[in-house]
Amino acid sequence: MTGETCGKHAISRFENSHRKLPINYVPALAQIFGITTDELFFSANELKRTDKDQIGTQVADYRELATTNPKEAANKTLEALLNAKKEVLALKEQLRKYEEELEKKSTLVKKYAALPKTLNKLNQNKDQ
Repeated sequence: MTGETCGKHAISRFENSHRKLPINYVPALAQIFGITTDELFFSANELKRTDKDQIGTQVADYRELATTNPKEAANKTLEALLNAKKEVLALKEQLRKYEEELEKKSTLVKKYAALPKTLNKLNQNKDQ
């Protein structure tokens, strides 16, 4: 895993729980198994109870569902992606409207900024 050599007794002690795994191996193990470091120490149910992060909870749910019912997991994932797509489109539309509103207000600000010059010219012409 790390390229370090160790004797067969060290491996046996790990397997028989007489020796603990060094903490610096934890991220490497998580990467090898394709899971988070939290998932190395907690079950999916424990993660659901302790995880206040909604996305982390959803990931744990999808992983569990993927092992028990892959077709349903795929359908739920597709549904979540479609909902995310709708949300992105709505946000893009909202951004477009804000940009239009900003353009209108910028035009008004430019007109208001030019107003003192126009008033000065009118006053000068009036005085002459």
